[in-house]
Amino acid sequence: MEKYISFSLGKSLVFIDSIQFMASSLEALASNLSPEDFKIVGQRWQGEDFDLVRQKGIFPYEYLDDISKLDTKELPSRDKFYSSLYESEVKEEDYQRALKVWDHFKMKTMRDYHDLYLETDVLLLADVFENFRKTCLENYKLDPAHCISAPSLSWDAFLKQSGEEIELVSDMDMFQFFEKGMRGGVSHIAHRHSTANNKYMETYNEEAENKFLMYLDANNLYGWAMSQPLPNGEFEWIENVDEINIDDYLGDSGRGI
Repeated sequence: MEKYISFSLGKSLVFIDSIQFMASSLEALASNLSPEDFKIVGQRWQGEDFDLVRQKGIFPYEYLDDISKLDTKELPSRDKFYSSLYESEVKEEDYQRALKVWDHFKMKTMRDYHDLYLETDVLLLADVFENFRKTCLENYKLDPAHCISAPSLSWDAFLKQSGEEIELVSDMDMFQFFEKGMRGGVSHIAHRHSTANNKYMETYNEEAENKFLMYLDANNLYGWAMSQPLPNGEFEWIENVDEINIDDYLGDSGRGI
């Protein structure tokens, strides 16, 4: 299925997907904000209304399989909020809050609950993204609303913070050489098997060679590599590779490969 991350209506209205910047649930994102961060929600609701709507609500998605159910005159029972996608029920405390929302806003039907749920979702996300914009503007002097994803934002931040100018590769053979060298991450299912043999084991065999196991993993491997000196210009073909001294490009040389 084709996936769209941005589209435009005319020249002045552009839609971008917030999840391309913040890959987390609205519930988690909204919970990271303090009450004073909800500027937009706070304009719409105040007092106890505000306290009830400034966190993500719950909704019986699978129960609402027919438009006639919008005329239901009470909040469905807790079991109707079950999600087969997550294979879980809503927490009792969340259901009790939904009941309180129903009573507090004097709802008559599920249509009222549905409309409030949608409105709070939209305004909560607006506050989340506005706070994200504020953070980016304060730290990078960049507005993510002018980007289409976190990678495009980080690329702009890299160029702005470093002040580097990337040389345009105009040699088509050289450009295709770089393109063909691009590789994605390895994807596989590993079945590791290694056998230890040492005095700390119950099955220790004194006649066999001593063996200890150690498992190591690299944290932030891509981030580390991208923070090292990287080539950004003066590209040329090398005829005799044997003449290159690799030590000239390692350590603190400041030259990237």
